[in-house]
Amino acid sequence: MNCRQVKMQKESDLAKPLMAGLCGILAVQFILWLGTNRAVSPWPNVPSPPSGDLYLLAGGGDSGFLYRIGGYMLQNMGDMRGEYTNINTYDFRNLVDWFYLMGDMDPVSNYVPTLAAFVYGSAQDKEDIRRVVAYLRQAGNIENAPGAKEKWRWLAHAVFLARHKLEDDALALDIAEDLAAKYRPGTGMPNWVRRMRPLILSEMGEKQMALMLLTDMLTSGAGQMRPQEVYVVKEQICIRVLEREEARALDMCAEFLKNL
Repeated sequence: MNCRQVKMQKESDLAKPLMAGLCGILAVQFILWLGTNRAVSPWPNVPSPPSGDLYLLAGGGDSGFLYRIGGYMLQNMGDMRGEYTNINTYDFRNLVDWFYLMGDMDPVSNYVPTLAAFVYGSAQDKEDIRRVVAYLRQAGNIENAPGAKEKWRWLAHAVFLARHKLEDDALALDIAEDLAAKYRPGTGMPNWVRRMRPLILSEMGEKQMALMLLTDMLTSGAGQMRPQEVYVVKEQICIRVLEREEARALDMCAEFLKNL
């Protein structure tokens, strides 16, 4: 056996244990995968928010950036693992505290109030809804800030939730007083803003009140609402408020019904 053959034999002898070790590692990995491929880490639920000062410190003092990051988290919370989490399992105490924190970061934006009204306002637990109503009432009562004159609509949503989800007429009438105080003639606000108390007392149905509120939001907010907000309001009208046949009669509902 020449030197070349001896060298090849040594390399072959060295490769055998290496290959055996590699195969062993792959086998262990495969066995571990079989035992863990369906394992999902449990969702820890909504975390409690930090203090406003600590949150600002974490974001380098950029409140606008922190508002957008926090809003994105609130929009996708519970659904970041490829699974849907029922909002009725959320810790609404912590969730609504996040709403308030976002309001401290940016009291002008309607992004988080939109999530609160249209997404989390559909929760089933009345105590959770009551917390959302309290937040919307505060969001609707903002004064002396750019865009404050448009905040009345969150009071209208709070009235709707109090009247038809909580079935708490006393609370609905109380918030309706706040709403009526916001009315300013000649500003494009619908007349029902100042007539909400009589509407509540007239026992207007849930569907009629929702349709009135949402369609007037589109009309009075034309040119002022962001495209995303307009989309959400139209979706609510076409999917949640109207019956399928009623929605088909409206051109604006075509894009929401094409995949149904």
